[in-house]
Amino acid sequence: MREHGAWEAWLDFFLAGVADTANQAFDAATRIVELFKEDRENVTANSDRAGSALRVHDLFQQNPFLSANQLVQRTGLSAPTVNAVLADLERLGVVEEITGKKRGRVFGYRRYLAILSEGTAPLPAVG
Repeated sequence: MREHGAWEAWLDFFLAGVADTANQAFDAATRIVELFKEDRENVTANSDRAGSALRVHDLFQQNPFLSANQLVQRTGLSAPTVNAVLADLERLGVVEEITGKKRGRVFGYRRYLAILSEGTAPLPAVG
């Protein structure tokens, strides 16, 4: 019954992979929760407009890429307030502007994105 032994070995290998993946996901989730907590504390302690900054931070937790215009629409804050909050969050190392443009700027939640992308590599270009 060689087939029986091969099946058991494959099942062991498969279940070990499932367990590793689950452990990695749990570790990533734990680190994300800790990151959100650290950043909230940083914003609360070091932003002159902490209330508005925390509203913006909450939205970045739901979507790690947002534009200033999206933030104005979703928070109800004025454009000058959103821009001031984004400047604060950049200064505190929470977000970074990723387009390099003056208009239509998009911001990314840097360390959150880093955790999400761990263990993933872009597919090689074809052609």
